Amino acid sequence: MYYHRSLLTLLSLSSSLVFVACGGDDGDDETKGTSYVKIAAGGQHACAIATDGNVYCWGNGVNGQLGGGTPVDSNTPTQVPGLTNVVDIAAGWLHTCAVEQSGQAYCWGANPLGQHGNNTSEDSAAPVMVQGLSDARTIACGDAHSCATRADGTVQCWGSNFTGQLGYGGDLDLGDSLVPVTVTGVTGAIHVSASFDNGCAATMSGEVWCWGDDSAGQLGAAGDGDHSAVGIAVTGISGATQVASGDLHTCATTTDGSVWCWGQGADGALGDNMTADNSTPAKVGAVSGAVSVAAGVDNSCAAGSEGVWCWGSNLVEGAVVGKLGNGTMDANSLVATAVSGLATGTSIAAGDTFSCAVNSEGEAYCWGEGTEGQLGNGMNTNSLIPVQVTPPPVVEPL
Repeated sequence: MYYHRSLLTLLSLSSSLVFVACGGDDGDDETKGTSYVKIAAGGQHACAIATDGNVYCWGNGVNGQLGGGTPVDSNTPTQVPGLTNVVDIAAGWLHTCAVEQSGQAYCWGANPLGQHGNNTSEDSAAPVMVQGLSDARTIACGDAHSCATRADGTVQCWGSNFTGQLGYGGDLDLGDSLVPVTVTGVTGAIHVSASFDNGCAATMSGEVWCWGDDSAGQLGAAGDGDHSAVGIAVTGISGATQVASGDLHTCATTTDGSVWCWGQGADGALGDNMTADNSTPAKVGAVSGAVSVAAGVDNSCAAGSEGVWCWGSNLVEGAVVGKLGNGTMDANSLVATAVSGLATGTSIAAGDTFSCAVNSEGEAYCWGEGTEGQLGNGMNTNSLIPVQVTPPPVVEPL
């Protein structure tokens, strides 16, 4: 998921780096807490679903995006009240959304363009129900818009429509929407992603459809290099199971565990050992067994049974912060590089300046910039390698 740094005024970023050993606490079981099952990364905050269905968020919370009821930061996970049995989570630039097992969708945080989907433009530091969306299956957050797949296979989006990222057809002057609208042309959707100004969906038939900005070919070869206000099929990929939208690039996993990327190739974000743009999906080498993929501003990551990898830029505003998680001071990597200390991954996320993953043991790790507490380890420092996110608290038996 991608979050555009130029949209909003950023807090000053430190270039300090720390090296912290990877690995969990070997303390007694009663102090370990429950584990995590899925993770999401936003502008400068992250959220994760625990095995008990509760949601925990950490990092920058000045707009209420941590969902605790007050707009405050936290460098350790804090529970989002009012949500139960959550099955999907997404983090945008300054807002967050989730789906409960019942299908009800909720959003919280910044809402100036209607990205909460509750027919208002008022911020909320606590979850609010998305209007008319009670059968959601998966959810995604861009900078100022959100999207979800529904039980019938359609996709709905709400919020900003600056370049057609709501996908509901016609001219761009259809404008923003404070409530969900249906993306034109997409059916059978099983997974959705959103970036600054576009969106994509993977379908039951293994296709990928995208809409919105196409300035770097991120909608695929069928795009016109400008934009599309309706969904268009990406050519050159089949068997897609999951999709991720970055700044100006897109990636997807396929049934054979491979990862494919297309769009802007600057800094190696496509993982094809090149820096050229490519509107045709290219296979990322060295990645196999992938079940989860993430796309950031100018980097990408994947996780699966055979490892966790990142590629692309390792920089934020010219300084190395460790977005690749491989412990190096390299500016970038044009090919997938293994993330230090993580042998497996079940869920991965790429924020604006950092990345996170959940391993097969249910432990969450983050790496990269940490000055806003977005690494979730109780510190506000950067790390070139993964550091463990504080586990959720122990759930006492009744």
